[in-house]
Amino acid sequence: MAWRIHNAVVRGEIDNRIPGVTTGKIWLIHQLEPLEVNLTGNCWRDIAGCCLSFINPSPDYSQQAPELAQPQSGNVGDMTASLKCRVIDDDSEQPSATWNNVLYLEWFDRCNGRVLIETVDYQLSITESVWAMDTAEEDVQKFENQRAMRDFITTIIQRRDQASEDKWDDEIADEFEWEQRLRDSDRLTDAFQEVLEKYYEDPESQQKQAFAMSWDSLLGDEGSRNETMHRLFDDPDQMEKYFEEERELDELLELDLDENNGSDDDDYFVHPLQQKAHDCAMQAMNLIDSIDNDNEPATRLCTNLVHVSSKLAGALNFRTEIFEQESGYVLAILKRCLSNHNEALADCIELIRTCDSEEKQQSLNAIRDSIFEVRDQITELRRELKQN
Repeated sequence: MAWRIHNAVVRGEIDNRIPGVTTGKIWLIHQLEPLEVNLTGNCWRDIAGCCLSFINPSPDYSQQAPELAQPQSGNVGDMTASLKCRVIDDDSEQPSATWNNVLYLEWFDRCNGRVLIETVDYQLSITESVWAMDTAEEDVQKFENQRAMRDFITTIIQRRDQASEDKWDDEIADEFEWEQRLRDSDRLTDAFQEVLEKYYEDPESQQKQAFAMSWDSLLGDEGSRNETMHRLFDDPDQMEKYFEEERELDELLELDLDENNGSDDDDYFVHPLQQKAHDCAMQAMNLIDSIDNDNEPATRLCTNLVHVSSKLAGALNFRTEIFEQESGYVLAILKRCLSNHNEALADCIELIRTCDSEEKQQSLNAIRDSIFEVRDQITELRRELKQN
């Protein structure tokens, strides 16, 4: 994931007065020496050929300085001070919105990957331009920036070879294979979240998202997709196969889960362990309303317990027996739930230690006991599944 360092910056400068080379110095909190930046490529047209200086009027000295490689070297990403965003002023009696310039400095370091400064709060100054970039040159640079983003996303996803992927269609996976697949899914989710965050307001967001994710089959225009469908329908065999697959999908979606005209609720099985985890999560969420919303341990406690409840729902709850999950998948999910519970338990103990209310302490003690109970049952269920 990207290093978002704008809160840790004290001041800095980005210099693109030499075409094809972007350098800079960035002073970070708690560090005497500046972070050196030596990159290949140019900024966008608004600051290309210039030296841009910036000052953060309110650095956050409460956090630690990001541990970035020294010097930063690699390729530029999108670097500009001409993006616009709406900023809401909540301090006045009548909240208002204004359009402000966004400082957006992105680069791809060989060691750290994507590094980003994105803010509307810095004080900026810029020198006169010593060379000018035209529109065509800017378009070329922007495409190179997209390629750099695509390369970065590829390193996050770490796609496996096709042979490794095909085995999931041929055999039932054990716990360790399912854990590998879940890690693959996590990386894919993180990568797509990174892409969505970057391009969600872009006019060409779908095309750029598909390019960054290497979903090349989605990059064709509407005409080429229609042409592909026409070629498909010109082949009777392919057309029959296409509609057969569509019919099979429709039959699955319209499957009547209750042949005896019972209600859907009668067929839906809620596992007692999942219900207990759900109740524990609700206890924590009700309690957090009475605790400072900025309390990080309380937020983490609720987040981890909700994750456990939702994961157990996906692994243990089902509508009929034909939807029961593979034991390898359930074992992998239960293992992840144990990790979430360990983190939740640590946060709960910290809240108990710092709580100054006897009533809240009793509630936290009850949540702690519930966490222990659910965790013990998860461990026992894992033991039973492994024996079977």
